[in-house]
Amino acid sequence: MERIRSEFVVRIEGNIRARKDPNKKIPTGMVELEADAVTILNVVSSKLPFLPAEDSIQLSEEVRLKHRVLDLRYDISQHIKT
Repeated sequence: MERIRSEFVVRIEGNIRARKDPNKKIPTGMVELEADAVTILNVVSSKLPFLPAEDSIQLSEEVRLKHRVLDLRYDISQHIKT
């Protein structure tokens, strides 16, 4: 199977179970998914201009407006009041 990248859409089937080493610093730190099957549903054929999960990167307003669909995935963009 090809390497799964963060921008792919995947389906994972399996069982949720309690973690052997819980991590209370993250919301899902008490459980983990034991995957039985992984299916790639959709891939991104070209490289994205930036990854929505990269909160630390600084983007110009021009880039943010050009790629608004990606920009709206940032937490800070979702809390802008108009």
